[in-house]
Order: sequence, then structure tokens, then C-alpha cells
Amino acid sequence: MTKKIIFSILAAAVVFFAAGANAGLDMQDGKWEITTEVEMPGMPIKMPTVTVTECLTSKAPVPPASDEGEKGEGMECKVVEQKVSGDTITWKVKCSGSSGESEGSGKVTYKGDRMEGVMKMKAKHGGEVMEMTSTMKGRRIGKCD
Repeated sequence: MTKKIIFSILAAAVVFFAAGANAGLDMQDGKWEITTEVEMPGMPIKMPTVTVTECLTSKAPVPPASDEGEKGEGMECKVVEQKVSGDTITWKVKCSGSSGESEGSGKVTYKGDRMEGVMKMKAKHGGEVMEMTSTMKGRRIGKCD
């Protein structure tokens, strides 16, 4: 698998959180630092941890990502199912683009100024199938700029 495909999936993953968020979540609006660790069975090396800083609100708990990968590597993703129960958002998503197709599901739970979540994706590129699990942890670090 190429880094382009992996990056496209990671960049698209943030989109899954953004569609239809619920204002009743136990989360504090502000600037959040979100760290993601990715595990991919069969990869000879551990993927690097990725940390991003974003302004989040209860109406948009994680904003949509732009794919900053190479031209032509963009993924278009659509949330096909989403549910909010208490402080937890769960979803299913399908993506397609020049780097292949993928589908997945995820879950994020907010606790005031903290959040934790997991997302599982299965990507098809050519004849290969790649599975990955992303574990996320986030914390509010202040007011938005």
C-alpha cells in the first residue's frame, strides 16, 4: 500500500465525524488537540501518530477535513448512517476516489473537555484490500482563535 492511499483514508476519516452532529453532546466548544494512532495488520512498520488542532463546537464536533494529499488522490465520502446516543456518535461511511473505494464505521464519545474514539476502515485498491483501525484521543486546549 502506498502512503498516498493511507493519507487519503486518514484525511477522509475526519469527514465522518462532521455530518449531523448533535448539540446535546457533553463537550466544551473551543480549540481541540486530537491525536490519532493507526494500526494496519500486515504493515511492517508502525504508522506515525498524527496530531491536529481544530476549533470544535457541539454543532460541529469535528470539522470536515480537506484532503491535502497529492492531486488526484481525493476521497469523496458519504455518511450513510449516523446515530447519537447520549455523548456518543456512531456512524457508517462509504468513500470512493481515484485511490479506490473504502467503507467503515466509527464511534466517538465526548466527556466535557475530553474525547475518545475508534474508527475501522476497509479499503479496496486494485485487487488489494487494506484494513485499518484508528484510535483517537482529544482534549480541549483553549478558546478558538
